[in-house]
Amino acid sequence: MTDARRQGRVVVAFNGGSIGTIFVDGETWGAVEWSVKRGAWCIEDAEGKCLRHASSIHGQAAAKDEAVALAERLVRDGSLPTPEEAKRRRHEERERRAQRPSELRRKQEREESRHLLRAAFDAEWENRKATPFYEIFAEAFDLADPDLWKSNSFAMVRPRLMIEVRAAIAKLEHELHDRRIQRQAPAPKLEHELARAREIFALLVEEPHERGGAGHG
Repeated sequence: MTDARRQGRVVVAFNGGSIGTIFVDGETWGAVEWSVKRGAWCIEDAEGKCLRHASSIHGQAAAKDEAVALAERLVRDGSLPTPEEAKRRRHEERERRAQRPSELRRKQEREESRHLLRAAFDAEWENRKATPFYEIFAEAFDLADPDLWKSNSFAMVRPRLMIEVRAAIAKLEHELHDRRIQRQAPAPKLEHELARAREIFALLVEEPHERGGAGHG
């Protein structure tokens, strides 16, 4: 009641819809809005945010004109908080809610989720930077040796290696194509990786009996 602004000109300006902004001497103090849930016109303070906060609703009326008149009375008699007071109350409400066990538990869960997501990103990035498994496999074993694939263990690995190499080739071809159309500098490292992947894929896709026991050199 001691705030001199409460004696200023109060105007409720509607934008043609169901929401009217409450202005006190040109300053926004809240809104008059139709609530389908309540079946009434509600008067909310400057922190109301489209009736999402019940604590920000300070009155309601059945008719629009009654709500407009009520809004002015609430400004005059101090029932409708000033924008500054509404902000302070909203802040205190958030602080109280943040200390509830349920909120503390949700906060902890969100932090744990962020931690796990960060760990997943880091692991994926490390995996992408590491030498592809198919290259390590090709260095460790002679893929052109038909006897290699006579082992059931290696025969089981071969289809999975083919999938990995095929995916690597598609990725490298796409990256190099993008570099070309964007007029970027040549990328010898990528070209070498693509050539090596194609070489390994050719060895994997060829049936062992077609190789005649020749080594890959």
